[in-house]
Amino acid sequence: MHIISASRRMDLPAFQLPAFLAALRRGWLDVPHPFTGQRQRVDLHGPEVAGIVFWTRRPAALLPHLDELRDVYQDRLRIQVTLTGLPPELEPRAPREEEVVEALRRLSLRLGPEHLTWRFDPLLLSTLTPPDWWVETFARLSARLEGRVREVTLSWLDLYSRARRNLLVLERSGVRLQNPAAATRRELLDRLAGLAQRHGLPLSACCEPEMLEHGALRPGACLDAAWFEQRNGLLPGALGNQPSRPGCGCGRSRDVGVYNSCAFGCRYCYANAKPWEQAPADPWQPAADGV
Repeated sequence: MHIISASRRMDLPAFQLPAFLAALRRGWLDVPHPFTGQRQRVDLHGPEVAGIVFWTRRPAALLPHLDELRDVYQDRLRIQVTLTGLPPELEPRAPREEEVVEALRRLSLRLGPEHLTWRFDPLLLSTLTPPDWWVETFARLSARLEGRVREVTLSWLDLYSRARRNLLVLERSGVRLQNPAAATRRELLDRLAGLAQRHGLPLSACCEPEMLEHGALRPGACLDAAWFEQRNGLLPGALGNQPSRPGCGCGRSRDVGVYNSCAFGCRYCYANAKPWEQAPADPWQPAADGV
């Protein structure tokens, strides 16, 4: 069995949900390999599918289709919502905070907090976003999301090659990234952990061994095998592990996403070769050459 990851490579709910729902009714997607382009068929439901995890900045897009999704996946549905409050210089077209908070409130009422994860990442220190900015933002958001989500996931910015290229545009405009000392990072985590504890929000770390040295954080798993095993009546360990990089705790999964399919234009994004002005309506359609 495997978990459907929808998706590390794109914001599927925000930009490709109609095409995905059409595929869900059909039962499968032909997903291109991110590097070779070779297509492989992925079953979206059936006996080999343990459930689904959506990754999104716009959870409101899922609300009108929640009944259909629950008909297929029952309670084997998880939603990870990224909300950082970063300024438009870093997240030019991210949804407004008010929209995301309200959508999380409504999703929590319908699904329950255990189906929702708040991603407060990446932690990116810059001349625009020093440590005090992160603490003030986390204080405001954690107060608004208290009792609405299962956990909060943190991670530091990873400068993948695509993210590094995209951030060059930002640096040319005068915004400078900062590489803080270990003591500065530790102090920031201390302050965030104190706020999380005050609001009853468990903290997890995504692929961050340094963060796990902090006693308040536990290892995170975006694709939590144990959670899906419990809901499928499987023995512990049945789904196995399938790490995407060192330190990853994710279970066996099939990612149905396609790179270069998001129009939010976040400057630190690893999934786009460049910030896109318009996302394709159906990124799973083969190109003219059949690739």
